Amino acid sequence: MDSSFFRLRLDLLELSLKHQAHHLGSCLSCLDLLWQLYDRVLGQDDEFILSKGHAAMALYLVLAEKKLIDKKDLFDHFGKDGGIFLGHPSTRHLKNITWSTGALGQGLGVAAGRSFYKKYYRRQGNVFVLVSDGELNCGSSWEAIALAGAQKLSSLVLLVDLNGLQGIGEDAEVFNVGERILEKFQCFNWQAILIDGHAPEVLERAIATKEGDKPLVIIARTVKGKGLPSIENKVACHYQHATQPMIEEFKQLYETKLF
Repeated sequence: MDSSFFRLRLDLLELSLKHQAHHLGSCLSCLDLLWQLYDRVLGQDDEFILSKGHAAMALYLVLAEKKLIDKKDLFDHFGKDGGIFLGHPSTRHLKNITWSTGALGQGLGVAAGRSFYKKYYRRQGNVFVLVSDGELNCGSSWEAIALAGAQKLSSLVLLVDLNGLQGIGEDAEVFNVGERILEKFQCFNWQAILIDGHAPEVLERAIATKEGDKPLVIIARTVKGKGLPSIENKVACHYQHATQPMIEEFKQLYETKLF
């Protein structure tokens, strides 16, 4: 097991407990994707948009691990009135945030626009955007998907956090976006790949297969609440914050395996 799996999750649990910060399950499902993206993928000319802005805690902790923000400041000031570490990422105070998000279904359209800009002005680099599977309920997402395929926005890389759950229930009961999801994207002229969203280095390998003039979508099968069996695959963890018993559970499960 990669030591980052333990370290980042423990930080996440402690940050969430200290500030009673919610969306724990959503953060745990995409934490490995964010770490791989920042540790092994993003280059100097690349851009990243966290469309599922409610997972801001996970993004902040990855930025802190990469020394792009100060971890102590994050732990001291997360969610504070007038602070810079808001519950959803904002460009107002942090230069590492490309776009302010929180209104679901908007980030993909912005990323498509940024990719169109790069194509039109012949700029280098890719535009990465991470969306929740629940965001694919939104018509605005599919408008951006259709546009990107039609305009052959080959610098656009979409990561879908497919954990099968959203704030109001299971995907299959709400909108069933996961059904034949690869084929749906291929119909819009996308290159589509399915991966295990928690396996180490798999994201880098998937991006390396990018070819031609199509945008790339990487469907990452993930587990909501990953790493904490008591909340894994439970709808309720979407809005939960960490508790001290959760931290003790996590330490007991993983410390001996790593050390």
